[in-house]
Amino acid sequence: MASSKLMKQMALRTSAIFLVKLIGFFARIPLFRMLGAEGIGRYQMVYSLYVVLLTFVTGGFPTSLALTTADDPAKGWRYFTFLSLILVGLGGVASFGCFVFAPQLASMLGDPGLAFAIRCLAPALLIVPVLSLIRGLLQGIEAYGYIAVSELIEQAVRVVLMLLLVSLLIGKGTAIAVSGTLLGAFAGATAAILFLILVLLFIPYPAVRRRKGKWSVWENGSGMRQLFQAGAVISLSRYIIPVSEFLDALIIPRRLQDSGLSFPQASAIFGEMFGMASTITYMPLIVTAALIHTLSAKFIADWHQGEGERFYRRVRFSFDIAMLWGIGASLTLFFYNRELSVLVFGDESAAIGIRYLAVAPLFAGLRELTSTALLAMGRRREILTGLIIALVASNVLNIVLVAIPGFGYQGIAIGMIVFEVIGVIWNLAVIRKHSGGKLQWNPFNAGIWIVLLLFFLQFNLSAILIPRMEMPQWFEGAVRASFSFLLIGIYILLRFMKNKHEHL
Repeated sequence: MASSKLMKQMALRTSAIFLVKLIGFFARIPLFRMLGAEGIGRYQMVYSLYVVLLTFVTGGFPTSLALTTADDPAKGWRYFTFLSLILVGLGGVASFGCFVFAPQLASMLGDPGLAFAIRCLAPALLIVPVLSLIRGLLQGIEAYGYIAVSELIEQAVRVVLMLLLVSLLIGKGTAIAVSGTLLGAFAGATAAILFLILVLLFIPYPAVRRRKGKWSVWENGSGMRQLFQAGAVISLSRYIIPVSEFLDALIIPRRLQDSGLSFPQASAIFGEMFGMASTITYMPLIVTAALIHTLSAKFIADWHQGEGERFYRRVRFSFDIAMLWGIGASLTLFFYNRELSVLVFGDESAAIGIRYLAVAPLFAGLRELTSTALLAMGRRREILTGLIIALVASNVLNIVLVAIPGFGYQGIAIGMIVFEVIGVIWNLAVIRKHSGGKLQWNPFNAGIWIVLLLFFLQFNLSAILIPRMEMPQWFEGAVRASFSFLLIGIYILLRFMKNKHEHL
């Protein structure tokens, strides 16, 4: 019964994540076409600032609150009320700072025209941290349905308002139009938080708000200290990716200009690589994310129950699935880069970026998966160390390579891929070190050869058969790329279903 409930919860969360990402992906298609490469570059710069500020304000408190609430719902509610005040205060400071120092922040990003867009970040920084905290509370009492609905509400409202505002403001220039995307984020978060407030008012979990006598933060200092310590530890590993993206926004456009390009040209290349090409190349990670969400709870349970053999068997199985999917996705991206660019963006502007970043879903998926395994083993510090090493190496390469005239695209791609590769190698080294030789992979197993064979069979057959159907060229390419993803996906699904009873 408990196993059935767990599977339903994981299926619900996975479905919600998939739908949210899918809505976001399809919303980006008209957004890209309205803003263009230069506008998307500006959007990525401002959005990276938003994410890094939001991460520093929110930290790991939602996760630590979820863990506390799972152990004691009443205590979780008390801590929630206290932490809400803290996050409102921190969010208020960040919001005020964004509004007042917007011209300085815009100049730091290399484009003074982004000051208005940065000011539009302020409302979201005030409300989104509290939204994350409410979701942490609900996660602790396993109210996953409410969380899923709130995520869908947030994404739907954000997307509709974002596209509406950008379409209305695009006539004033891309620097102003970008503000519409940020106001959309605030509107979506507001709609979601209003929904969750209603949930908290009428929630069918009375234990959450049950109080036993008077309660004081100072009288429960040790519990609060533990909560803050847990939040700080969780925060450290979560800071790396937003900080990496923000450093990219600071370093890469400037180094592109050092290579002899103007700011609009540098912004366009930055937008093509980080906004357009990366959207396509990282899209296959939805499948890997679903796998991780399905198995992460089992990883943790196996490890804490001392079931080492089963833990390593599941990690090895999930690694094989992620590797096969990553190889198939990378081949499809590499060989169908122009078709995918035309399908999504209406032209071939992102084709070169898609080709250079084609291996991203392979290494990024394996990095996420191995990080999840290390997290289950309690090796959070090792994950953080690996990410820091990868971040330093990536930024050093960006500084050196991107400024070489005519090497901008390649330099950016090398920096992004090296970050993922170092992360994977480091995680695998740590896992092998602590597994005592129990975790072994065959890099040339039969599954890899089958995926390679399937891809090249469909590549050649579709090149012969599909042109005879007399369809538009862009649609022909879309059909071929979709057929490639579908065929490889079916094979991996069959492989997964065949072994799921042993590994699930």
